[in-house]
Amino acid sequence: LPALGAGAVLLTQRVHTGHWDAFMLIQKGYGNGIRPPWATLRERGSFLRHAPYWPPSEHFWVGRHLHGLCLTVTSVIVVLAVSAVLLRLIRRQPVTHFDIGLSCYALLFWLFPMTIGGGGLSLWRSHLVVLPAAILLRYVPAWLTIPILFGTAYMNFGLAMLFFRGHLV
Repeated sequence: LPALGAGAVLLTQRVHTGHWDAFMLIQKGYGNGIRPPWATLRERGSFLRHAPYWPPSEHFWVGRHLHGLCLTVTSVIVVLAVSAVLLRLIRRQPVTHFDIGLSCYALLFWLFPMTIGGGGLSLWRSHLVVLPAAILLRYVPAWLTIPILFGTAYMNFGLAMLFFRGHLV
């Protein structure tokens, strides 16, 4: 059924624009396109670098490093959560179908935006969509989750400041 929906979107684009890949042609003009997800991680994952479209800020909480922190914290959550479920499967420990499904969901919604990303594509919403993967951190040792807790608290405070100042919609 999802494949039929995707096909319908491509057909609609073809009928209305004359191109089946109209969306990708527009995105190409912004520097976006299909690319390896690790290229996006390398490009945006550093705490010291920032995206060129980053709004100016005089506050430490909303500094240039926040974008890299968001991508890094989200990546750590997904990698730890999926690894914990895979490790439980390998060890033949009990894992629910929900956990397996949530792992697949998290991996897909974490990798896909980075695969079509690049240039100026905003990844903020994809960080939020991956949030349910945090449920799987119950399989991770507590000492590993404490730095994640502080990272997410810092990240969420900075994102809230951006939102309430009108920089993040």
